[in-house]
Amino acid sequence: LAPLAPYLVQFFYEIVIVNLQNLAVLSNAVALLRALHSNRTVPLQMYLHNIIEPLLTCIIGAQLSASPDEDHWTLRNQAAVLLADICLKYADDSEGLLPRMVRTLQKNLLGPGTTLPMNYGAIVAISC
Repeated sequence: LAPLAPYLVQFFYEIVIVNLQNLAVLSNAVALLRALHSNRTVPLQMYLHNIIEPLLTCIIGAQLSASPDEDHWTLRNQAAVLLADICLKYADDSEGLLPRMVRTLQKNLLGPGTTLPMNYGAIVAISC
């Protein structure tokens, strides 16, 4: 599976960017990344730059579903837990990763124009 890692990470990146309001696709993309992360034979450290941005989008994105009535809260929770796991796993190898994530989440939380779902995602991610 390790030889496929760059392609799967790129797929994750592209699928999140293209399907920002498709909750089912975003949930499946996060599940894919969680499976890759939990596989000990797939090193993700060299792909963090392609993982973090779309994962943050799944946490603090303004609108992650076509309707506000859809359960985007679960997606935000799952993505936040996964981000915390990734940060803890690669914190020693990637200098400044954890402080950078906290700063990004704090900026979102304290920034103007943020919505309740965005703030919720930032709070959940910081608390993980």
